[in-house]
Amino acid sequence: MKRILLLCIICSLAISVDAQIHKKIDVGGHRIDVKIKQGGPIPVIFEAGLTKDLTCWDPIFNVVGSFTTAVAYSRAGYGDSEAGPFPRIPSIIFNDFRALIDSLGLNKPLILVGHSWGGLLARYYTTQIPERIGGLVLVDATHGAEDQTLLESDSVKWSYFFRGYAAAIDSLKRVKAFSESVFSEWDAIDEICQSGGIDFEPLQLPNIPIVVITAQGGDSSDPDIQHTKRKNQAEWLEYSTNAMWIITDKSGHDVMVFQPNLIIDGIEYINKILLAEQSSGN
Repeated sequence: MKRILLLCIICSLAISVDAQIHKKIDVGGHRIDVKIKQGGPIPVIFEAGLTKDLTCWDPIFNVVGSFTTAVAYSRAGYGDSEAGPFPRIPSIIFNDFRALIDSLGLNKPLILVGHSWGGLLARYYTTQIPERIGGLVLVDATHGAEDQTLLESDSVKWSYFFRGYAAAIDSLKRVKAFSESVFSEWDAIDEICQSGGIDFEPLQLPNIPIVVITAQGGDSSDPDIQHTKRKNQAEWLEYSTNAMWIITDKSGHDVMVFQPNLIIDGIEYINKILLAEQSSGN
């Protein structure tokens, strides 16, 4: 009997440690799918790249949620999130983001983790509410003034689309929302880059801890792409006195798949800095 009771206690503790909150939150006329795991005082919000929903962070979500409060969400039209207002330009997407963090009560300086297009969005959010962003982890992030050769390729455009399309085919309604959202966001990226990134580069970031992860392997192994990435992404380091630059030739663009430990290391680096600041009263 004692052995059974002990086993039940152990099982209940294991369940509570790994427990996640998964729900939909109204952000103003449409609901956003969000997943939360609370394991520490510093909130970490993940911003996915083009076509990707919150599941793209699964390789690192539970680990990060063991020492922070990890929050992953799907932008409007992606995954199980409902369609939002158009066009899907950064200022409109930001309205969803701000409504989400307000609804969750994330008032402390938080860490933003942005991959690809999500990295550009993360930098934009930071310029809009600098007092609420404590650190940035930019995972092979899109630069608003980079070479258009790759982005203008129709084959690349459609390959990105179909990467996320398969996840939406369980209902016609989801296919429509996904398709419209993806192409609207792609148009926004196109416009930003074709204009030379006038509205985005350089985004005047505050002096907060920044980790930049630059992928140089796999689909990023072309020498011209490598050079352009290094040159552009190095700019973001100049804003911070607590900066870390991780360059890897063992990972393609989707770093969370190839080397998830690099993202975890970056989050841990900033998390320790923010915890130290909190304990010292700064």
